[in-house]
Amino acid sequence: MFFDMNAVPALKRTQVEKCAENLILEAGQALGITLYPPIDVELIADNHLGLQIVYDDLYQKYGVPDLHGALFIPKREIIVHDGLPAGRRNFTISHEVGHWVLHRHLIQGIDPNQVSLLGMAIDITPHAEIKPTLCRDSDKAWGERQADWFAAALIMPTKAVRSAFNRCFIHSQVFKKDILESFYAGYSGAELPVKPELAEERWQMLEIVNQVSDAGNFTNVSRDALRVRLTTLGLITSKSNQARIL
Repeated sequence: MFFDMNAVPALKRTQVEKCAENLILEAGQALGITLYPPIDVELIADNHLGLQIVYDDLYQKYGVPDLHGALFIPKREIIVHDGLPAGRRNFTISHEVGHWVLHRHLIQGIDPNQVSLLGMAIDITPHAEIKPTLCRDSDKAWGERQADWFAAALIMPTKAVRSAFNRCFIHSQVFKKDILESFYAGYSGAELPVKPELAEERWQMLEIVNQVSDAGNFTNVSRDALRVRLTTLGLITSKSNQARIL
């Protein structure tokens, strides 16, 4: 029996992000420390959740070029492709943690001899090979989107991002819609030519991301992930409203 990740419970982004915020608080209390950026996601996964992190060449192992991470639920194991840059690696671990927190309970009540997530069978009969939940970068099922929302909020908490932004800027930063769309296209793997007259604004946006990264100490986050987070929070926008962001 297979579980369709498009059939996950409907959760708002704010609900998912609240789960990530709660995990940061719970982990900090359990470990006796205060967690703030750069958020140590390996510490949370390993020391708090008891998830072992293993690095392997997933591209070669499964023959899937955009496979970044995998989660073995019965073995409590996260496998991360060992060729990822540091920022992408941390996001991938956070993504798998998101699946653990949000979705692992979904296998309960399904035939224990053949359970799965993302359509990948997990055979947990004795002496059987345990197969993982595979997370492809191109998979946009709702369960994957929820894990992405969770990951973003875990390594780039809302309050921390807004605080860092407000130390640098008074108003939200407004750009032409074409600028934002060009970045979105690049992030999804498509190539959208950038008009020469927009090149300067693209560099201005990247400079904003760099300033916020420095102000908030987001040293373990990719600039691209932080740019998306700033856009999601409305701190970088194509809207004309420049009211102060609180």
